[in-house]
Amino acid sequence: MPQPQVGNGTSGSNGAQPYLIEDKAPIFARDFNFNSGNGGDYNFNVLRDALLTANQNGGGTVIIDGSAVPYLLAGTPTIYDNTRLLGGGGRSTVIQNDSRLTAYRPMLVTPQVDPLTGLGRAGLAVTITSVGLIATLTRAAHGKKTGDYIGVAGATETGYIGVFRVESVPDANNLTYFCDEAPSASPATGTPLMWDATVNIAIEGICFDYNNTVLSGADANTRHAIITAHCFNPQFVNLRMENVSKYAIYPVNSKDLFAERIEFQTASDGLHAVGASVATVRHLSGYCGDDFVPFLTDEGSGSQYNLGTWAKFPFRGIHLSKLYPRNGLQSCVKLGGNAHPYRDVTIDNCAGQANGNYITVIEDPAAFAHIGAPNIDVLKISNCRPVGFSATGALLNIASNTDNTSGIIKRLQLTDSGYVGSSNQKLLFLGGSGSGSYTVNDLILDNIDVDPTIQSAVGGGISVNNKGIIGTLHLKRCRNTGVNANFKWLQNDGAISRIYIDEQTMPNGNGFLMQISSSGSGNTDIHIVNSNTQCTNNPFDLRHSSGRTVNIFSQNWRHQNSAPISINGTGTTNLYGELLSASALAIAGGPAAVTNQLNNWAQTIAFAAAVTPDLALGTVVTIAALTGTITINNPTAANMPRAGTEVTFMFADGGNVANVVTWGTNYKFAVAWSTVGQAAAQKSQITFRSNGTQLIAQGQNSWYA
Repeated sequence: MPQPQVGNGTSGSNGAQPYLIEDKAPIFARDFNFNSGNGGDYNFNVLRDALLTANQNGGGTVIIDGSAVPYLLAGTPTIYDNTRLLGGGGRSTVIQNDSRLTAYRPMLVTPQVDPLTGLGRAGLAVTITSVGLIATLTRAAHGKKTGDYIGVAGATETGYIGVFRVESVPDANNLTYFCDEAPSASPATGTPLMWDATVNIAIEGICFDYNNTVLSGADANTRHAIITAHCFNPQFVNLRMENVSKYAIYPVNSKDLFAERIEFQTASDGLHAVGASVATVRHLSGYCGDDFVPFLTDEGSGSQYNLGTWAKFPFRGIHLSKLYPRNGLQSCVKLGGNAHPYRDVTIDNCAGQANGNYITVIEDPAAFAHIGAPNIDVLKISNCRPVGFSATGALLNIASNTDNTSGIIKRLQLTDSGYVGSSNQKLLFLGGSGSGSYTVNDLILDNIDVDPTIQSAVGGGISVNNKGIIGTLHLKRCRNTGVNANFKWLQNDGAISRIYIDEQTMPNGNGFLMQISSSGSGNTDIHIVNSNTQCTNNPFDLRHSSGRTVNIFSQNWRHQNSAPISINGTGTTNLYGELLSASALAIAGGPAAVTNQLNNWAQTIAFAAAVTPDLALGTVVTIAALTGTITINNPTAANMPRAGTEVTFMFADGGNVANVVTWGTNYKFAVAWSTVGQAAAQKSQITFRSNGTQLIAQGQNSWYA
């Protein structure tokens, strides 16, 4: 069996560059009597014979040069080892199914796929044992030699499954290979099978027009354009896939898959990869029918292609770009269950409409109960602005499902994106159902805009249910471009350890900045800096229960309209830093403890003959107009600000000089309180600095208009 010809390329397994076909004299398809007329059988023979000739030569490049008319296919050609099928790019080179076909047919397959049915050819029954990562496969007179490549499937244990290089051949009946992961049992159970693998193929610069509008038939297996099976290093580069009835490209059990710059127009999935290991996928774009589903499959029992129950292996280097799903379709992108993490996933410059969630990371228990919720190392989403999705959906939906598995995303960045909301839509949903959960270790939202004008009460920004967990949430430069009093940037019913808010604005008329509910869990530190909020409701609505603590640290935060923080829970709340607000805290429900060590937190105290300031409610204290003498008692001892905190008292109206102000013994003055200029409509203020037990006056007060 031919072995991969590396040429001057580098291995696709490192995610850098794909393999290159070994340099040989090119084979021109036109030399095989190309018929420029409407001769479908003739043009099928041209491609078939050109590819067979390349195979007889041990591989090489077959060039399909541009033509004024398409290469019309009345049959399905096969591409073999070490072969590159090369066109001129764009629509300069078109391969099209002949309109005289009476049934669906694949347009290109590898030898392991029957070109008439689209089904995988039968494999050879084998037995396999393992020690660690080393598998020993037994088959009488297997005919393999060291360096050959084989496809393995059908075993229950996923570690045995994939495409592998034969590492050694101890005898005519045994061979060894290295597993990608240690199998969970030895010997292999299920029905392990072996195939010769196709190695090192490249399909580049061609427009495949499936021409599905003139074809018919219900057989799903023949409705895919390109089908590869048991393939090592298949490369799909600079392709246009047009008018495809089902999957445009369907690689089954393919290792080191490389796909780049592909445009899709399909009635179903663009790239539907099954059992592929360590794939590099970049710059895919176009319209897809049901979902754009690069890595989701419905094989379940593995019977659809007669190729066994496929393992899922890592994908990395995925870049999906310029996707425009049509209205009524389920999702733009769906990342499904995978036994190993996706590596780096980038989705950018997408628009269009979806009937479900626009981007979905989810486990579908009906088909993937054996796989589990997808894990992702890095997911980056930018410049995604759908014009519509489900009324109850999200721009990004991340959820474990009722199969009770849990998923983790190590780092998620959502930047330069947004949507115009309606009904109960959300920017992001995180959570799940059953006993499963979903964790995002580091979630970054930067430069996001949402117009929530016509959304209902549950619509909004980020919704975390009780199965959602966030390590650190970064919220920066996120804007409301419309007004809705019910809008929330964060509804947290789950667990969030740290929240960083920077350069955040929230215009007048909008709802909460974030709500921490009683049904959540764990403690939360919130840091807010350089922000300006004008919410109709409170920016922070804290309802955390007893045993939980919320710490708020603020710097250069300004707030207008409502109380800046509403505390309705029975948990502990600690406030630090600085805030300029015209309103005091709103406290209800008997919180367990509120410790306020904030500078510039405003509260207003009504006039009375004697008042006792509670500085937990604000360290900028306004005393209403004086209508008589007043005694300012010592602050509540339990809430005396920590040493170094500044406390300012402001008197709104002096009334007249007879309205004497008397201070408690814990207020210390170097210069006595002044009544000079005290009169009606005159104001005064004085600033103290706490030493932990007393307030020390910083200078002398004066009265002014």
